[in-house]
Amino acid sequence: MHESAPDFVVQIHSALAVRYGRRWLAMWAGLDMELVRADWRRVLHDYAGNPTAVMHALDNLPEHVPTASDFRALCASGPRPAWQPLPAPATSAQGKAVMRELLARLRAPGAAVPSLCWADAIDERLARGEHVSRAAREAAAAVRARAVRAREGGL
Repeated sequence: MHESAPDFVVQIHSALAVRYGRRWLAMWAGLDMELVRADWRRVLHDYAGNPTAVMHALDNLPEHVPTASDFRALCASGPRPAWQPLPAPATSAQGKAVMRELLARLRAPGAAVPSLCWADAIDERLARGEHVSRAAREAAAAVRARAVRAREGGL
């Protein structure tokens, strides 16, 4: 957390003190509250950046004063945030130019054919009688066919 951000456990404890009053204070009587808050931070560390889960817990408090573990269970019982895909990475103009140049070289007549070592390894495994998946056999055959076409100038 940022140093300037309010401590989420202090905010939770403030809300719980308002809700439970003397019962909250009695639960921690005689204990150093900084140690109590440190324990709550440790138990709730997964929810430090999830205010929706914390609000769900605060909105669904039980009649009894919750422990840190009780509060964590309340947070966990809340709705899960909707999955959102990451944005596509930005490609710079320079990066796009490099990729275009590389593709042009690969597509040029007489361009170097990618290594077929892995396809040779597939053939060796087949010759030894090992099981090789259909997908691997078909991929090796397709790459070999492409290599033949490339040698003939028809990539």
